[in-house]
Amino acid sequence: MKLGTLNGLRGKRLSLTLIIIFTTLLIWGWERTPHQDSFHPQHEQDLYPQEEEDFPDADTIGHRTNGTLAQVLSDKPVGSPAASGTTEVDEGFQAITDKTIAFVGDSLGRQQFQSLMCMVSGGEQRSDVEDVGLQYGFVTGPDVARPNGWAYRFTSTNTTILYYWSATLCDVEPLNASDPATNYAMHLDQPTSFLSQNLDRFDVLILNTGHHWNRGKLKANRWEMYVNGAPNTDKKLAPMGSAKDFAVHSVVKWLDSQLPLHPRLKAFYRSISPRHFFNGEWNTGGTCDNTRPLAGGSVVPQDAAVDVAAVTAVNGTSVELLDITALSQLRDEGHISKYSLKGTQGVQDCLHWCLPGIPDTWNEILADQL
Repeated sequence: MKLGTLNGLRGKRLSLTLIIIFTTLLIWGWERTPHQDSFHPQHEQDLYPQEEEDFPDADTIGHRTNGTLAQVLSDKPVGSPAASGTTEVDEGFQAITDKTIAFVGDSLGRQQFQSLMCMVSGGEQRSDVEDVGLQYGFVTGPDVARPNGWAYRFTSTNTTILYYWSATLCDVEPLNASDPATNYAMHLDQPTSFLSQNLDRFDVLILNTGHHWNRGKLKANRWEMYVNGAPNTDKKLAPMGSAKDFAVHSVVKWLDSQLPLHPRLKAFYRSISPRHFFNGEWNTGGTCDNTRPLAGGSVVPQDAAVDVAAVTAVNGTSVELLDITALSQLRDEGHISKYSLKGTQGVQDCLHWCLPGIPDTWNEILADQL
């Protein structure tokens, strides 16, 4: 089943989850403690692409049947979403004032942002939601099909939820600003400037990266890896996986150093969202046609997939791990698959998720950790 009612907690349980998020932001006395990961193995499954994945429109919502989408760890159907109009979700949302929740990362981070926006708005147009993207420099233009982020403020509570596109979390700058065909320096040891410029505006920050760390993306975006302000000469960082791990550790280390200066900020690094291409890759006929939730089982095994870079990066820091990899690995039926509204014949999207869907559960876990 590809699309149905909201995944995970429903009705009052969902409302209670969101109430926890927003009231916690007002009253938390959070004590930062090092993350203790729940996974024992030190190996990593094939979670990353070997070639460039280029899906035409990852914003589209796929759907396969009119049935309900099962809970992540149960094969029983879930209930119906909350009714339209004023709901307990709205009441819980009113508890938060003058706060900002920021997602910074790739298209999977964007999906988590979209999921949270739908969850807190009930999936309906609301008169109290204002587009404040300009305040964060999110603009479009003649040469820009869409902005590099979105920001929306719920004016009744002055609460903002935003997303900023940063596929690698690295600072990227043109090598020759006057040349439209210039290459770009991708600073593996420097976070995107959006973070340093706006960190004092955030109350909750969720970072992610992963699926753009391949040679195809590097070439297509004309990125050149830089370290210490100069082209990388360390052969150990030449492999894309090593470069990614180095960048993740660098960003988390920088963020951890900033947290004492921003005591109200609670920061998370989200582990990678798994891919489910069967019988090939995205461009060689790979598919994810399964329609039965939890067809491979409903228990996360002890040797489950783990994002080692994420776990090791946050250990010993005050940045918390939002660990969604292993549980999402169980849900291969939840991807857009061939049901994208603007899909390409013969190409299935087994990377992005249907919404409502699995990213809703990521936000429920986020609520629990808050």
